[in-house]
Amino acid sequence: MAENSNKIISFCSSSYFEYDRRMQRICNTLAENGCDIKWISRSYNQSYKEKQFQFHNIIFKNIFKKGPLFYLEINFRIFLLLLFTRQDVISVVDLDTLLAGKCASILKNKPLVFDAHEIFYEVPELNGKPVRKKIWKLLASLIIPGLNHCYTVNHSLRKHYEDKYNTKFGVVMNVPLSYTNAVSLESRVDTKTLLYIGALNAGRGLELTIKSMEHLADYSLIIVGEGDLSAELRKMAKHSKASERIHFAGFVKPDELYIYLEKASIGLNILISESENYRLSLANKYFDYIHAGIPSVSMNYPEYNRINHQFKTGYLLNELTTEAFCDAIAYIEQPNNYLRAQKECKQAVKVYNWSQESVNLLKIYNAINA
Repeated sequence: MAENSNKIISFCSSSYFEYDRRMQRICNTLAENGCDIKWISRSYNQSYKEKQFQFHNIIFKNIFKKGPLFYLEINFRIFLLLLFTRQDVISVVDLDTLLAGKCASILKNKPLVFDAHEIFYEVPELNGKPVRKKIWKLLASLIIPGLNHCYTVNHSLRKHYEDKYNTKFGVVMNVPLSYTNAVSLESRVDTKTLLYIGALNAGRGLELTIKSMEHLADYSLIIVGEGDLSAELRKMAKHSKASERIHFAGFVKPDELYIYLEKASIGLNILISESENYRLSLANKYFDYIHAGIPSVSMNYPEYNRINHQFKTGYLLNELTTEAFCDAIAYIEQPNNYLRAQKECKQAVKVYNWSQESVNLLKIYNAINA
């Protein structure tokens, strides 16, 4: 678009660029519309081919892998890279890179955009760590109220941020590009394969899912992703009576996810309610399942409830127990329920897709005077 012509934007994130589909979509869309995009991030696999991307990657390597030193190091490295990189706009992804972006934007007198993908200080990993949580909250309270350009991924998170910091936020939902073979109404219920896509971190209901597999004798489970609990979950699965039916795929490139989506009959998106970050979330995997025509099991949280009132694409759990989980699977696998959910997926794709949502992204960046 004309407003973006020749605008140079530096994005900053702590994620691995190969597997961060949301940022890939954002960067590619802005590049296609005339921006020169430089994404500062980490790499999980240095040999990864990036020819498919229309933006530039600036990769940094970090020594520390977790804890306070990890966040101090990535902010220091990102700050230095921003100082010595030419840009018109600085855009930071989540609270863990906000300090680096804020300092660089002040020194270079550049507009700062805050992309709040989640409520960082409410993640389960900070439970029982009051000092660390207080530090993140303090950082947010010092910087966010003074920002002019902010957006998040759903309406519940927007309300949270606007109420707490009296700062206006836009919404750019984390929805996928349409799959080439999206929403086939050929029933896959007989494949009896459960699929989880995402980080293997605390609060994702993965322990309960693995335990529940002993009660779902006809089903296999595919887990795509890695995370803090990778080793623990693999050990748990190994000692399960259902071990032969539980498969870990590890990290999977975004353009290869369809391989697993085509195998699955039911998608999983279950989260603990103790985390406000999860309670207000709207995961991209939820839309992955919809676009692939797979009924899913999600939690009865505000955003999923809102969409489920429009399109009943799956089953919403009111409680996270083995009995409730197995009941949800039993409900979805009924042929009439399964086909009805697939038809709802087909309608939902017309509303929740990147072609629609990218318009909101472009409006936000077009409004920045750089």
